[in-house]
Amino acid sequence: MGKFIAAWRMVTIVPLISRDGEDHELNTILPFLPIVGLALGAIGWAVATVLLAVAREGVAAAVGAFVVSLGLWWLTGMKGLRGFFFTAKRWSEVGADGPDEYSFYATIFAVQSVVIGKLMLVGLLISMGEGIWLPVTLALSWCGCAEMFAAPPPAEPAKGRSFPQHWIVGAVAAIVVATVGGHLIAGVLAVGLAWLIVPALSRALRRRLGETDTHGVYATVEIAELCVLLLGVLHFASA
Repeated sequence: MGKFIAAWRMVTIVPLISRDGEDHELNTILPFLPIVGLALGAIGWAVATVLLAVAREGVAAAVGAFVVSLGLWWLTGMKGLRGFFFTAKRWSEVGADGPDEYSFYATIFAVQSVVIGKLMLVGLLISMGEGIWLPVTLALSWCGCAEMFAAPPPAEPAKGRSFPQHWIVGAVAAIVVATVGGHLIAGVLAVGLAWLIVPALSRALRRRLGETDTHGVYATVEIAELCVLLLGVLHFASA
């Protein structure tokens, strides 16, 4: 329980008191990040369900898009959005002699695109009655965070990419929740998408910026979240 509380404190601004009083190393709490994401997504799902029960579909979708998205950003202390902002700023300034007008507007455009995209995708999910996709999305996006924070293994002959504990936890949680909602195939596809996109984003950040800082890690969470949300919307729209 203490490790889950440590992971909760790392992800959210909501304080929880741990009875063990121990300081846990980062690597020991990484497998609990997907569970925290799952819990946050469940909160969003509950809010979406209540809105659909008390309001018309269009109203519930419009209000839910803002309430759920802004609520999740607030609960996480805006980590993903702030990380994306600072990473986009660094990205746009590469090769330039410091900040300029182009990099400023490019950063603002990128952040606006993420905000509008998330609002639209969350609203569409709610209008489709598929708020259950929110726990799937957040479990996998914070699983990506764990992947980025994971300490590199000791140098050894390449044996292919491993499947560490945080991915096992995140994949099982996502597939179980998706199956409960009747979307097993979508859940499996979401796990595969997250599994592929997180290292791709990590490589892109390292090539462009030279290193991945904490902002880059949280930016990856935000982008992965958008990708999984988009996958869900496309799947439900075609079903």
